[in-house]
Amino acid sequence: MKTLITILAFFLASSAPGFAQQTKTKYKAVPVEKADKLMEKKKPIVLDVRTPEEVAAGTIPGSLNYNFNAPEFKQQLSTLDKSQPYLVYCRSGNRSGKAIEIMKEMGFRRLYEMKAGFPAYAEYKKKSVE
Repeated sequence: MKTLITILAFFLASSAPGFAQQTKTKYKAVPVEKADKLMEKKKPIVLDVRTPEEVAAGTIPGSLNYNFNAPEFKQQLSTLDKSQPYLVYCRSGNRSGKAIEIMKEMGFRRLYEMKAGFPAYAEYKKKSVE
């Protein structure tokens, strides 16, 4: 009887909301205009996943640079706070998309991907100054 009660208690507890808290990732791909507004309003951590050579040609001020192609990329991601919002970008959207998938698997909760990459962002900022 005691075993039956233990099994029943476990079953009820495991079916209760919040018991097995699964992290659901909120993800959204945004064009550069919305990425710019997002950085202004929601203040996400901006993650540049380009190579050091690409970063040397220009970057979004204040962004972190974790080279997607580096062997330590996943280890670097593991040091980040998964509860914070992140805006991820690269040159064209290929590496940032792959980085987002890795981050989802790692349990990051709020992810934004800047579509079209840094060149489009730089062009947008140039036009907004003119």
